[in-house]
Amino acid sequence: MHRAVFALILLGLTLALGGCGSGQASVIPSATVAQIRAEYGPLTFVPASLPRGFIFTSWRIEEPPFEYLQPILEMTFGDNGVLLKWTVFDKRDSNDPNVFTGGDCSAHPYASYSRNVDSKKVYYAAGNHGDSAWTCAMPHVGVGLWVENTPGRPSAATVIRMVATASH
Repeated sequence: MHRAVFALILLGLTLALGGCGSGQASVIPSATVAQIRAEYGPLTFVPASLPRGFIFTSWRIEEPPFEYLQPILEMTFGDNGVLLKWTVFDKRDSNDPNVFTGGDCSAHPYASYSRNVDSKKVYYAAGNHGDSAWTCAMPHVGVGLWVENTPGRPSAATVIRMVATASH
């Protein structure tokens, strides 16, 4: 009897502390998200999910090379050597040749194709060194994802969905 009660208490604590009761745990530790938001501000968008096997590895704010540009938030995720690079950028800077934002928010972006997911248009481009997916659907910011061109990388559909479901 005591073991059953202990098991139920342990299960309850695991669900309460692990975030499992809310559906899905965050892909980035909540303390880290709070720190990112404190430093980058209200335009912080983070992925709502990750491809299977990927984990959060790091983040940084890249200061722009010129004072008229805005900083870029970068986060990295990895899985056995495969790298995903997440960026959040000011849409006004996406057309500046002096900075790589991770997306093109011009009237005619360089994308190979685009998809509408959850009322957001997401662009996708395949490249020699990696593939990119991005959206410019949020006010003032764009969210981009660069996927290293290596075996085992997530599919285009997976990274498109990841970008489309970015959350505040």
